[in-house]
Amino acid sequence: MLLIDDSSTILYDNSSFLDRSEPETQEPETQDSEINPIITTPTVGQAINFTATQISNVEVLPLATTNNISIQGSPIIYVRQGAGGSGTSWADPLGDLQTAISIAPFGSEIWVSTGVYVPSGIGDRNATFTLKDGIEIYGGFGGFETERRQRNVGAYATFLSGDIGVGGNTSDNSYHVVSATNAPNYAILDGFTITGGNASQQNTNDDGGGIFIQNSNVSFANLVITANNARDRGGAVYSNSSVAQFTNVVFLANSGGVGGAMFTDANNNTPGTVTLINSTVSQNTSRSDGGGIRAFRTVLSSIGSVFERNVSGGNGGGIFTTATNANIINSTFSNNVAQSNVDPTNPNSGGGGIRLGSILNRGFVVVSNNIFWGNQAPLPQNSQIISQITGQINNNLVQGGYADGSSNLDADPVFVDAASGNLALQGNSPAINRGNNGAVPTTLINDIVGNPRISGGVIDLGAYEFFAFEPISYGASNVDLIPFYINSGYDLAVLTNHYLTAGRFEGRPTDTFDEFRYTASSYVTGGDLINAFQLNGAGATLHYINNGFVENRPTTAFDPARYLNSYDDLLGAFGPNIAAGTQHFITSGFYENRNPNLFSSDRYLASYIDLISAFAPITNYAAKIETASNHYLLAGRGEGRQITFDPNAYLNANQDLIPFAQAGQIDPTQHYILFGAAEGRPTA
Repeated sequence: MLLIDDSSTILYDNSSFLDRSEPETQEPETQDSEINPIITTPTVGQAINFTATQISNVEVLPLATTNNISIQGSPIIYVRQGAGGSGTSWADPLGDLQTAISIAPFGSEIWVSTGVYVPSGIGDRNATFTLKDGIEIYGGFGGFETERRQRNVGAYATFLSGDIGVGGNTSDNSYHVVSATNAPNYAILDGFTITGGNASQQNTNDDGGGIFIQNSNVSFANLVITANNARDRGGAVYSNSSVAQFTNVVFLANSGGVGGAMFTDANNNTPGTVTLINSTVSQNTSRSDGGGIRAFRTVLSSIGSVFERNVSGGNGGGIFTTATNANIINSTFSNNVAQSNVDPTNPNSGGGGIRLGSILNRGFVVVSNNIFWGNQAPLPQNSQIISQITGQINNNLVQGGYADGSSNLDADPVFVDAASGNLALQGNSPAINRGNNGAVPTTLINDIVGNPRISGGVIDLGAYEFFAFEPISYGASNVDLIPFYINSGYDLAVLTNHYLTAGRFEGRPTDTFDEFRYTASSYVTGGDLINAFQLNGAGATLHYINNGFVENRPTTAFDPARYLNSYDDLLGAFGPNIAAGTQHFITSGFYENRNPNLFSSDRYLASYIDLISAFAPITNYAAKIETASNHYLLAGRGEGRQITFDPNAYLNANQDLIPFAQAGQIDPTQHYILFGAAEGRPTA
């Protein structure tokens, strides 16, 4: 990172805005130039409640002066709406974001506190937040943080708004809220809501209402891009001859002539690369092709992303591609619509989910581990996927099936609530554990909501991994975490956060605690937990992490195999089913005064030298005896093994042990198992 010398003053003149010198592509301009804003955007000086993204109220202050400001010796520039400082700290922040960008040296960061920010140049529709090569811009700060990881994007919403003119009147909004042109190294924008861009000018400034990208290498993360419009291409984003990555970005309710959320393009010499990772493209509309994304001369990747309820007047409700290499992995396409207004009966029209056209430079198309369900087109057979090229379209769940690939499943994915956009999988979904792990980038460790991307060893189809994580079970399975949970005020979120940030990388178990065995083990203290919980496993588990651990209650005093071995009627009824045996003891055996320890597991083990040798590596004596119980239940009984060891006979044969046994210093059976057998002592 470049630092400024303390004696110098850095000042950059921000005099260049968007340069649209690139010629238009061969894609036709749409004729309909009506602007139809979907939601009202915030304006300066207004207290807002942005319900579309469920962000709490933000109080907006007037813009401070935009006079030239000097900054000395700081790798981080701080910005707070309405301030008038130097930007060297939260105590002395700048008040204007574009000024901060202008004076930022290569390699620095800009931290922006909650508020609504508009580009400099009130009334000038060319006004835009111009990203700068080598600068990282982060929103979502409360204005007190000392480390970037302390920010909370949801709690401290930070808006970049194109509403520079009359509040609520989109006709005088910025053409592009954010722009990145000629930033070849890198630029980062992270933690903002971008709204109110209106690229409505004819033939120029008609692409990319939210973000305009050209000849740049840019990374976007943790954004909501909503309620932007483009007369022609890319309502939310237009990307030309650039490398652009979008991670955890929501494209919501944007509109465009072509590509409601995004249009990607490139000149003939420099193909573009656009990658979506764990992002959501929802409720966007285009008058022509690509309700979600229209990709042209691009390498397009969608990894772990969702396309839902997008509508195209043409083809490709979710995605439409031509001259594009597409890599669509573990994404979910649901309830997208391709209206195919020009020629709805054409056999190549439609593609409610996705329409794949030609490829780029003899490139590739890979469509794997996805779900296509509930998408619509005039021709029912074209509702999910239309592909005019040969590609690897394998191992997907496709409504109605897909014959031109392999291992494609046709079955209801059982979403939680597709109508409202909740495309998570329910526990009985056929998409669970049906994916191909080899198709997934190794860098993809989380699904779209932050759960582990591979749960249960095999990846699920679609953007959501089914993950039945129970924090109480995780805590009970990792007792070293229980004190932290208790000290947090019994906050279960502490356990969940630990697993997501550390436990899963450490390989910690999530559910090894046997709640019914814990309940049954209370027989040694009178059965209070048996009476309290019966078969309420969740209640018993919560009791353990809240109380039982601190009280040092036993969790394994009840040996289910030993209980079954003790009663022939139970062996006849349940066989080796120890779970059924445990539940029987809780619901019946305890109240029938059955003794769970009639079977002498220790004497059984002492009866067989081969078992003593086999179980020698087990150093915990209780675990050794429990293993013997299980051996008899699963094997010894069928082999006809009997208990033959007699502790009294062992003492009579080894007179030197009698004084120790009489003093209670040794148990004869235990002594033989641990020492006597190895010493070659006689048993009778």
